[in-house]
Amino acid sequence: MLKVLFFILIFSSPILFAMGEPHLAMGEPHHLMLTRADDLASSDPLKSKLLLQRISKDQLSKPDSELFSYLSSYFIATSGKLDEAIVSLLPLTKSGVSPNVRVRAYSLLLLMYAGQHEWDKGLETLSKLST
Repeated sequence: MLKVLFFILIFSSPILFAMGEPHLAMGEPHHLMLTRADDLASSDPLKSKLLLQRISKDQLSKPDSELFSYLSSYFIATSGKLDEAIVSLLPLTKSGVSPNVRVRAYSLLLLMYAGQHEWDKGLETLSKLST
């Protein structure tokens, strides 16, 4: 009985394990949790969102902070709040942003403009993406 209680305590403790996966322990560096959240964004959005909630943006490097902002915008967009997502993505299209995040932000903007039938904004975004 004691072994069963110990087993349950260890595997259900949010302090020791995040979502039952030892590699996502609470003490895990934020960079690794962010990378995992990015990997899971489309395949397991719920788990990805939970990981993002555990990350303190203040402790991230500039490139990681940009990726965090992109993922946050991505989830705003997938929840149907396209106007809010567009506003949050625009700063990520500026120069000085890491190229990977910048291209991803432009790509998501392009998809949202197409979905809203805002062809002129989509074409403008596409021209910025190709330069």
